[in-house]
Amino acid sequence: MGLFDRGTEYRLQDHEPEKEKKEREVRPYRPPRPLSWLSCGILLVLGAVLLGFGLVLLLLHFGGRETDARTNTRLDAAGNVEQVEVLGMTTTVAYTYRDDAGTLHAGTGSLFGNTTPVGDTIPVLYFPPLPGLNILAYRAEDVLTPCFALLLGVILIATASARLREIRGKKPEAEE
Repeated sequence: MGLFDRGTEYRLQDHEPEKEKKEREVRPYRPPRPLSWLSCGILLVLGAVLLGFGLVLLLLHFGGRETDARTNTRLDAAGNVEQVEVLGMTTTVAYTYRDDAGTLHAGTGSLFGNTTPVGDTIPVLYFPPLPGLNILAYRAEDVLTPCFALLLGVILIATASARLREIRGKKPEAEE
């Protein structure tokens, strides 16, 4: 007797037929629902964030000033530089740097994607009119990332605002 051998006792006509299946109704195609006002609001916020991100990266790329920042340091409550103890492998670095006026500033950055070696200092870009606006220098090397962020932000805002105009322009069917 094989694995799939059912013997001679199993015959289809010996079993009662299954109940007749109910015929499925055919429904006409309905396109997906368009964006609601809440979805449009989310798209507007996301588009504004992408525009801001792209503008800041372009601003730092073209108008930023590069300086060396001391790694693994931060500012304490009194404004003094204190050493940050690194206990293991990390992808985040804390740093302090001085702007042109000699004021100390602190920042943190992610080293994910960094190809330059990190020693006692790391290059940082800051915007001279707003020295607190800073970024690790390798983050602003390419121009494509901020350009794609700007393009995607514009597309999201245009889509959401066009849909909001459609929503506002609709009248309820009872009033027509």
